[in-house]
Amino acid sequence: LKQKMMRRRLTNLRRSINRFYSVSLPSTTYVTKSKSQKQFVFDQTQLEVLQRYFDPFYEQVINSKGGDKKGIYIYGPPGSGKTMMMDECLFPLFKARVERTHFQKFMQGVHAKHHELKQKTPKDDVMPLLIDDIAKRVDVFCFDEFYVTDIADAMVLKRMFSGLFKAGVYIIMTSNRPPNTLYKGGINRELFLPFLDDLEKYCSIIEMPSTSTDYRTMNSFTSSALPLFQVKNDSEAFTKKKQ
Repeated sequence: LKQKMMRRRLTNLRRSINRFYSVSLPSTTYVTKSKSQKQFVFDQTQLEVLQRYFDPFYEQVINSKGGDKKGIYIYGPPGSGKTMMMDECLFPLFKARVERTHFQKFMQGVHAKHHELKQKTPKDDVMPLLIDDIAKRVDVFCFDEFYVTDIADAMVLKRMFSGLFKAGVYIIMTSNRPPNTLYKGGINRELFLPFLDDLEKYCSIIEMPSTSTDYRTMNSFTSSALPLFQVKNDSEAFTKKKQ
């Protein structure tokens, strides 16, 4: 009887995992697509990055393992395949509880929702409400084109991202810039530096070299962006995500 109950629990667990996650890995997905799709140009460096960083990241998420690293920050020249690897080899493997958006769109929504909540409760600190709302619905965030030039963004990133990491949200970011150059020369940059400390603490930092193939020119790699915050006239922000 106990063995039957154990088998039933394992079957239910497998069904639950298959509902939300793929059994593939980012690296095997890459290899499969490079063999079956003409637009994929196999690159050994990309495969090694997927094997060294993306595969363990994916397994950490689906197995709910702890660890110091909660995210990936991958940067390099435009067209080096950063977004392609995230969109084609990682994002599709998560069947639910994952959101993907352009970073600037996300921040526009953060400010809009923050303003809306402050209008209702001027004396309250509403940032924890924003973080809690995200963490309740999302396991993984994928941010494309991460960069910081606006002081309003710079001043809230520390609290927003440290709060998400501590709440158990995993984050992957693509950027053209190394972390230490973010918001370089910005007003009151010293107040932004603690965010960079958290980035180093929580994320694996990966530098992608330039490649002979510019993946931006490949139409089949257009992103199906799913913004967490979609800014409308009524400031309604929390919208699209995978169901």
